[in-house]
Amino acid sequence: MAKNFKLDSFWMAKIKNQFYMLFDRNLNEVVGKKDFDLAFQDLVLRRDWKDGSPMWKRANVMKSNLWENLTSDADKNNQISLVEWCNFWADFAANYEKKNDIPLWFREYIDITFHIIDKNGDGLIDEVEFVGFYYESRHISNTFLCFVESAYRKIIMNGQRVLDIALFREMILGFTVSRDMETIGNTFGEMIVKQLVSRAEFKRTDIWEKKNKYQFYTWFDQDKNGVVSKNDFEIHVKNILTMTKWTEGSPMWVRLNDVFSNMWKAMKDIADTNLDDTVTIDEWLNALEKMCRQIQTKPLQIPRWYLRLMDVYFDVFDRLGNSDGWVEKEEWVTYFGKYLELPQERSEKYFKKMTYDGRITVDRDFWYLWVIQMNMSDDVNSPGDIFIRMCTEKQN
Repeated sequence: MAKNFKLDSFWMAKIKNQFYMLFDRNLNEVVGKKDFDLAFQDLVLRRDWKDGSPMWKRANVMKSNLWENLTSDADKNNQISLVEWCNFWADFAANYEKKNDIPLWFREYIDITFHIIDKNGDGLIDEVEFVGFYYESRHISNTFLCFVESAYRKIIMNGQRVLDIALFREMILGFTVSRDMETIGNTFGEMIVKQLVSRAEFKRTDIWEKKNKYQFYTWFDQDKNGVVSKNDFEIHVKNILTMTKWTEGSPMWVRLNDVFSNMWKAMKDIADTNLDDTVTIDEWLNALEKMCRQIQTKPLQIPRWYLRLMDVYFDVFDRLGNSDGWVEKEEWVTYFGKYLELPQERSEKYFKKMTYDGRITVDRDFWYLWVIQMNMSDDVNSPGDIFIRMCTEKQN
């Protein structure tokens, strides 16, 4: 049964991201006892519990019991690797399915975490406390605030219920053992999965250069002359109008021209170093590297022209279907069939991978995550990099 949990891409993604967010501070995929103690100390300091106080003692006992019960340290080296962590929780979830029983140490872990987040001690976690813990206090810099706020509103059903300790227990247990996307645990799990744009600090690698060269020549260099100029953006607008059936003079036509005109101005400002009114691939990669380093700060520093480009392309995809505010598989397949002439089977296969077997809906916020990962990440398993693999599969 544990094997089945590990075959669930969404379940694995949330368990891995929990490991990175809570304990693996240096992102080396290993947590030692010292890392564990420091991570826990940071959590306890949020509540200013004094050494020796009843809550400090209770939290310290919980910490010791949690570490002791993380028997995923199979090689007994006093460290927990990412693989060991996933194996441990897969076994835990499988055992829960069989016995429907929660160990005392896990109950106490949930309860102490609740009291840490509930800073004002009123027995409820409000939005400020939730955001403060899962966004502001995280040591991962590149997170999306909107994912955290949206998750909280869903958890409390837009104010129809409160996040008390009973609901919090249900949430954390469901996160750990449930694969049902309708549960509160996986509302929380979806937030955890979405929250990381990239696990590691941005690095300009060969993989990064290869995929951004592909983007440059595929999407920007529309006339295929090896450089990008204003003319390419004018061609781009015409190609989108042909695909979407938006007419000249319509509101979307006006918006497209505005977005792509401003994008060319921004691209020229940041990349055209020799002022020849064209941008070469080397100029673009250098400018994009600077932009990626800027984006990977907290809060996310995304240039306005880049946000507007992501926005308009989301609407292009959505236009190819029912314009309902989501990008669905059929819209995805239609776009890449028309624009890149990709086989339907390939587009469907990779869409399934990027949405964790269809478990996550592609709304506008998740779309942003995809695009930013595509430009920044060198994690071949991230949705953004899976997208590039879809586009380049035939070349490879």
